[in-house]
Amino acid sequence: MWLQNWLERWNALRELRSLEARQWAMAGDDNPVLRAKAALQVGDKEEAQRCWEWACKLFPTKARVSHDAVDLLIDLGRLDEAEDLIRERLRSAPRDIFFMESYAYIAQIRGNLAEALLRWQKVKKSLSVSPRTYREMAACLRQVGKVNEADSLLRKAVRRFPKDVLCHIAYARVADERGDWPEALSRSILLTERTGHILGVLGAAKALTNLGKLREAKALLMNARAANPREQEVSVALARLASASGDWARAAETWADMRKRFPAMAIAYIEEGRALHKGGYRSEAKAILEDARRRFPTNHDVLSEYSCAVKSDASG
Repeated sequence: MWLQNWLERWNALRELRSLEARQWAMAGDDNPVLRAKAALQVGDKEEAQRCWEWACKLFPTKARVSHDAVDLLIDLGRLDEAEDLIRERLRSAPRDIFFMESYAYIAQIRGNLAEALLRWQKVKKSLSVSPRTYREMAACLRQVGKVNEADSLLRKAVRRFPKDVLCHIAYARVADERGDWPEALSRSILLTERTGHILGVLGAAKALTNLGKLREAKALLMNARAANPREQEVSVALARLASASGDWARAAETWADMRKRFPAMAIAYIEEGRALHKGGYRSEAKAILEDARRRFPTNHDVLSEYSCAVKSDASG
């Protein structure tokens, strides 16, 4: 009798799971987990929480084994729940690289770096290790002061994953933060050659500037702006280069061009005002900053810069 009852319950459970799987597949864009992620993307955390709770009621099994669910719980800050879900999943799929990486990442964002490094090391031994493992493990190493180990790990990463943009960015950043400009230049060039990412050009220009090669830096940035005329960071780098050279008239002209092309960029007004002021054009500087104050009435940096200009005029 007990065996028959057990079989009936088992069959009923199997049918429920089969029904849940079919409904999950049919949900499509109306899947509440996906809707929760979409809500988070627009900053609606309350709606994301509500959708997740609804997903758990509608799909108690499927919702908790999806990769989207883990990402969602982490983004919602429900780390204990995410960690429990991952542990549960790893018991049945101990080599699932996504859950292994997420398990390590949770320890990392908790600030438990010793535990995070242990978990990342375990992931690194997996045959299906991804670039993310190298990047995040290197980030942990840097945070605990083991910069040389992080650098060595990232060197291996760019060799193993030559097209991974984020690995190359992290590799170049280490040299930049050390102030090792020849190496930063080399790594930035490598980033550009392998991925075409604009940060490679910006990093190379910064390294050239710190090496005293201002003309080369300017030529590099001018070529980049010609190829990417709407790339704000390139224009900002060109303007900062003019300021670094002490050519205040040229700097003011460059920032003015930035202001006209990107009228919503407050920093362009501030820097043009500073350049004009340092070049001796105080009234022009004040006029630009007055315009900025009208356009950005709640911007603290604009208001501060305007106040400094007014005080300078009063004392000058």
